Amino acid sequence: MSAMFLFGAGASIDAGLSDAFTLTEDIYQRLNNGYQKDAAKIFGLVVAKVIAKKVRVGGSPFDRVNVEDVYDGIQRLASRETDILSDFVTGWDPGLALFRRRVDERDVERAFESLLNSVRADNFIGRGRVRLNLGAARPIQELLAKATDTSLGDNIGPVTDSLLRALVESLEHDSQRIDYFGRLIEIAKANAADLTTLNYDLIAESSAESLRLAYDYGLEKWNDEKIVSFGRTSASSVRIIKLHGSINWFANDDDIEVKQSEARLYRRIPNLVFGGAGNKLRIDGPFLQLRHEFQIRLLKTNTLVVVGYSFQDEHLNSIIRRWTNTRRKAKLIVVNPSPVGSFAGSIGLPYTKDDKGKIGNLTVDLIHIQTGAAAAVDALEQALAQGIELERPEANGFLPHVHFRRVA
Repeated sequence: MSAMFLFGAGASIDAGLSDAFTLTEDIYQRLNNGYQKDAAKIFGLVVAKVIAKKVRVGGSPFDRVNVEDVYDGIQRLASRETDILSDFVTGWDPGLALFRRRVDERDVERAFESLLNSVRADNFIGRGRVRLNLGAARPIQELLAKATDTSLGDNIGPVTDSLLRALVESLEHDSQRIDYFGRLIEIAKANAADLTTLNYDLIAESSAESLRLAYDYGLEKWNDEKIVSFGRTSASSVRIIKLHGSINWFANDDDIEVKQSEARLYRRIPNLVFGGAGNKLRIDGPFLQLRHEFQIRLLKTNTLVVVGYSFQDEHLNSIIRRWTNTRRKAKLIVVNPSPVGSFAGSIGLPYTKDDKGKIGNLTVDLIHIQTGAAAAVDALEQALAQGIELERPEANGFLPHVHFRRVA
């Protein structure tokens, strides 16, 4: 294999999708504009808490919030009954009442009506006492138990389900705006590269289909043998390693059912790895094996192309650093509109010096194309065609074992 392509959320923006920060706003609007007002209130409450936490450590109250941080917050609240830290909390925010099950007024009316109907004239005993049918009082007992229930775990499911459904709706791409992604796939094919993506959307699949390419998720043997296995690629096929799942994957116990279109058509929640770094390692399903497959294939190549990934997944960064630090002559091309300093430390801090403190030979040629994915296509093709440049430049300030050059 000659190269590996890794796509992050930024690779899909030019196809009309939102980044992780805009998704927070999109999902809130979808919840609030639909019939999920309670879910929107809970979502908004957690967003406010995330902002407040950042402000306390010097952040701005006007900073945008990553949707995965919001999801993590909701999940932590859902598990607070089993979290030992809850024993150290003397008082919870009053806003948590939003999570609790509400008592419907109509249920109260029906319960009392049932109770009153159970009273019979012939049940009068002695001095006007009434013998009640205790079975008729059970609905009232259940309503009282529901009204006084302070647990959150059983009540959080509808909120997280609503959030994930809104997420899926937000991941529909514009089919008229994916030509650039088709060109990226053509470049990858020309360099015998596999495609690895952190995205749930179907842009890579749609682009492959437009090029009349079959795609392989590596899941053909999963349901029967519980192994990830990719077949041989040909001129008319491409491998797609989806590390975090896909909106057309559905879990059936530990099996994976792959549909030909997105989840919203099936009214089901797809199988996704969603949330912050702490939620990126899932033991169920094929996700750990897919990550292992990516690592094995990455270590077999000396050319890595990273498009639109912001280096926020520490588990994935550790794999990239392992690749960087085991190279002797490699090329790393990063397509990202942000300055190189925003991700430099994630690429590989460790490096060696000799007895005199002199840095050893450079090993990685880092080429930074500082644009979005669509605008980077031509520069990326040229960068891949060029040889690896490891002549020592003037001090670049942060990566002594990497030769850094910006080409766009």
